[in-house]
Amino acid sequence: MADWRPLVTDPARRAQLATVIGEIVDAMPAATDLTGHLDQAVMRAYLAQHDIVEDPDDAVGSSLVAAVAAFAAAPVQPALFGGACGLGWTVEHLTGGETAAEVCETIDRALLGCLATWTDDYDLITGLVGFGIYGLERGGAGLAITTQVIELLERSARPHDGGVAWYTRHDLLPAWLQPLVTEGHWDYGLAHGLPGVVGLLARCVRFEVETARVRPLLDGAMTALLAVGPRYPAWLPRAESETRRVAWCYGDLGVAFGVLAAAEACDRTDWRDAALGLARGCATVDDPTIPDASLCHGTAGAAHLFMRLWNATGEELFADAARRWLDRTLAARRTEPVAGFPHLVGADTWQPSDGLLTGAAGVALALHAAITDTEPSWDRILLVDC
Repeated sequence: MADWRPLVTDPARRAQLATVIGEIVDAMPAATDLTGHLDQAVMRAYLAQHDIVEDPDDAVGSSLVAAVAAFAAAPVQPALFGGACGLGWTVEHLTGGETAAEVCETIDRALLGCLATWTDDYDLITGLVGFGIYGLERGGAGLAITTQVIELLERSARPHDGGVAWYTRHDLLPAWLQPLVTEGHWDYGLAHGLPGVVGLLARCVRFEVETARVRPLLDGAMTALLAVGPRYPAWLPRAESETRRVAWCYGDLGVAFGVLAAAEACDRTDWRDAALGLARGCATVDDPTIPDASLCHGTAGAAHLFMRLWNATGEELFADAARRWLDRTLAARRTEPVAGFPHLVGADTWQPSDGLLTGAAGVALALHAAITDTEPSWDRILLVDC
């Protein structure tokens, strides 16, 4: 990919967004758990670039030390988001070298032990895809983890829609959903479903990790994924919504990133056409269901994904969409913490959120990507680094 191009180049507009970023940092509460420490470390590390928000007191280093201490103090889940893999990914991403090796080797041993008896989720957030993304971030040091993840994905794949897919058991569904359904489902969200598997497998092909085994699995997964289109529900069996959702976690926009990753890794123009067709459809839609400004399913997330697509393709359609969603992010700012970017829970309950996925840290990172030429490589953890 070419060097990152900032979406916002007007000096006054850039200064406005830099001011908002500074207000987010000033309002950020002290982290109290592993996830909070990690999210703040990533945020401060990137914001310090181009001196948007300087870090003279090494808040990044302090956050990483606090995260390691939290990990050592009590058992945590192995998840990429909120768990041991997330700690390892962040340390590797921000520091590398001997510092990362010292922390990550302990995590690697524990994770390989977990994978030896793993029967739980396969998704990006808490499951196998997330472990694989951590393994890839580690490079050669993470090869054993990535290989084990591939083996488990091979074993758990089921024939589906002419290809292969992964089934989410009923007991692994969110607690709020379990009483509403009697069985599991086929999930089509980037965060929790088949597009995430496609994204991981595509990166394995791209980095030549177990290519002979991964490529047939990726071909089968793509067959099953494309069979569901041209519009993507959150999961099946479920009635398909008439509204095209514009979000990272679920909907056509997130799916497009999984398909695009596979297209680029395998040099498939037909897959690329399918991915960009999905994305172009999303670019012309104003999704009224977007509730807040979060990266996960909010306006800042939509803006960031369209910025990624614009940088990858040069299509002004995506730049226009990114600007529109950026405007909506600022217009949606509220009075509640953190810095006016709370998280909507349920239909009408706003809660303070400082996190990367659902809170103000993610908003700050998206705004930073819009005004600097620093590639937002932090979004590798979201599988959208096209």
